[in-house]
Amino acid sequence: MKNKVVLFLVGSCMLALSSCLGNDEVENVTIKDPQVKAFSLSNDSVPGLNSVKFSIDQLNDRIYNIDSMDYGTKIEKVVCKFTAASGFSSIQVIQEATGDTIWWNGSDSLNFSKPVTFITTAYDGVTKKTYRAQVNIHQVVPDSLEWGLYTNTMLPQAVQKQQVLMSPDSATLYMYAKGASAHELYTSPATDKPVWTKNQLTGFPADALIKQAVFFNNEVYVPAASGALYRSTDKTSFVQVAGAPKVVAVYGAINEDNNSAPALSLLVDDSGVYRFAAMSEAGVFTMGEIAPDQFPVSGFSALSYNSMYFARLMTVAGKTAAGELTNAAWSTFDGKSWALLTDASSSYFGKREGASLTYYDDKFFLIGGFTTAGKGTSDIYLSIDKGVSWALADSMVMLPAVYTGRGDASVVVEKSKFMLIFGGKSTNGGSELNETWRGRINRLGFKE
Repeated sequence: MKNKVVLFLVGSCMLALSSCLGNDEVENVTIKDPQVKAFSLSNDSVPGLNSVKFSIDQLNDRIYNIDSMDYGTKIEKVVCKFTAASGFSSIQVIQEATGDTIWWNGSDSLNFSKPVTFITTAYDGVTKKTYRAQVNIHQVVPDSLEWGLYTNTMLPQAVQKQQVLMSPDSATLYMYAKGASAHELYTSPATDKPVWTKNQLTGFPADALIKQAVFFNNEVYVPAASGALYRSTDKTSFVQVAGAPKVVAVYGAINEDNNSAPALSLLVDDSGVYRFAAMSEAGVFTMGEIAPDQFPVSGFSALSYNSMYFARLMTVAGKTAAGELTNAAWSTFDGKSWALLTDASSSYFGKREGASLTYYDDKFFLIGGFTTAGKGTSDIYLSIDKGVSWALADSMVMLPAVYTGRGDASVVVEKSKFMLIFGGKSTNGGSELNETWRGRINRLGFKE
């Protein structure tokens, strides 16, 4: 009985299948997919080619490597392999380097010194897809810093000196300039191609030490030769800071970190003694140590940075109270005491004032400045150890020969990684150059 039941079920299934197929006819499915699913190139004579990852853009019919190969890589004949979605009935190849059009067997080497076109045909013999494949190779030296003169008409009229500050949100550039008869303010979006607009400026001190203007707590502070300290909350209207000690110099801001509160670092005249001081965000002044004789009081270059979990402030080179130029670097984490970073007798670079200091590509850049003879320079020194040691930059980074050596220039690095150099003077006491130079290390401009 059991066998009869099994036979009945099998028979029923066969009958149903026969009904579906109709007179034993089976539908033939023809594959119509000509897409490439994976792509690779190899050649033992081309270092790194075997590991290059290629992207297949099915929408735009392109095959390429997003991460370009190293500058100088040479590619000619290579072994090409790719995987089909469902297989091909034929593959036609057009090699731009040779001008040849061939029916490719999938194993012959191809010349990829120029793009190669693949025309794939699906198994149906009709459906086709055309891909343009290429190997991207960096066309410039990645570590080279390409400099160029952006404009020699930076402002519509000449100024005597200037200081350019970037807003804390990196959105706006503020140029405080000493014009022919009064101080002026110009603003520009913080891009690699700044265009300056003149703004109204009120209350700015006539005897401002303009090269020491700094941002602190989203306000702009500038000292005056008289010893007064001025600030502005809107960057345009300045008032004197009440209760401030007699200020000799403003070095910059020490930003907030997990270990300490932010502070503005100052040098003050304490009854005839030069002493370090710090001002809190609340405007409270705290006196610090007496400044060493070799510490710079003018012409210094300063920059805020972070090191060892502390926000710090560095100053490099400048002129002492005795009028001597220095080539030392100093650092502070509270503004009330400073530590000498370089050896007191260091000869990393010549003594100078009016140099420009910035942080770029994980290094400190010290650019130009005035020598003891008062002549502007164009050399660049780099520090990779937070200012402890410095080395002359190599030819891939140095400014071009057509660049006029200068001091008292302003330097900022904007969000697209261009370093901008504004103005400066070819000699100490000379005329302000109405120029903007810009440069960027090539690899910092590569698309990720």
